[in-house]
Order: sequence, then structure tokens, then C-alpha cells
Amino acid sequence: MTTGQIARLALVGVATACIVLWVVGIIIAGVNYAEAFAAARATTAEATVSEDLFGLPLFEGGRRLGRFDIRPGWGLPVLLIAPAVIGIGLSFIAAARQGSRAEGARRR
Repeated sequence: MTTGQIARLALVGVATACIVLWVVGIIIAGVNYAEAFAAARATTAEATVSEDLFGLPLFEGGRRLGRFDIRPGWGLPVLLIAPAVIGIGLSFIAAARQGSRAEGARRR
């Protein structure tokens, strides 16, 4: 195998893992949105509810002036961007390792 083929194989694995994590994050966000929506709709008084995942506030909702609303929390971008950042970092590490292994094999 050439260096380029080895690097491509490493990057495909990392990219696949990143995409799977991102899809799982989208599903988790959708479920939490539905739960926040239901909780905000069920409140009878002026109240605020929060849907959290491991301490990250994904959505905040509640009633204000008789109307209910749902707002994204600061944890939502973290949940959706973290897999991309992790995937990019892992792809750089995998490419560097595979490149150095291929270079070492060429010297032998």
C-alpha cells in the first residue's frame, strides 16, 4: 500500500466515527427538544424548564405572558460541534501516524 492509500483508510475510519457521533447528537437534540416542548406546554404558570444532557443545557423553555417558547441553550452548539472538532483532530493524528509509519517502512 502506498502512503496515500494508508492515509485515506485512516481518514475514512475517523470520518465515519465523526458522522456517527454527529447523527447521534442530532437525535439526542431532537428528543430533548420534544421533551422541552412538552414540558413548556404543560406548565400552567410563569415557569422555565430546562432540558440538560450531562450538565449541558440543550434547550430552555417555559411560559411568559401566557405564551410558551423554546430557546436553544449553550450546550446545543457544544453537542453538535464537538464531534466535528474531535474528528478533525483525530484525522490529523491518524494521518500523521500513518505517514510516519509509511515513511519508516520505505526506509527499510
